Amino acid sequence: MRDLDVVFEALARSAFRRRFALGVREGCYLRERGMRTVLAQHATATCCRSCLAKWHGIAPGKVLDDDERHHVVAIERWLRARPVFTDMPEIVEGPQRELPF
Repeated sequence: MRDLDVVFEALARSAFRRRFALGVREGCYLRERGMRTVLAQHATATCCRSCLAKWHGIAPGKVLDDDERHHVVAIERWLRARPVFTDMPEIVEGPQRELPF
């Protein structure tokens, strides 16, 4: 599994991943539904097992272990770095912390 600092630096250099911008509409959506419900999977390359393998170094074809699940949920860090969301309350625990796979 790759270090998240390295992953996010690489994602910032990807023309495809940079296309995913969060604006006012997305900010309203996030505020209405909350961080527990919304995670920006495509922008952070956590949308599928192929992207998890390529970008995060998480092997496809096996059930994610606890460390890998926590790594994937850490994309909240990317969302919180967006200017639209800097005043969102911090999440301590919730149902999204336990992924169903």
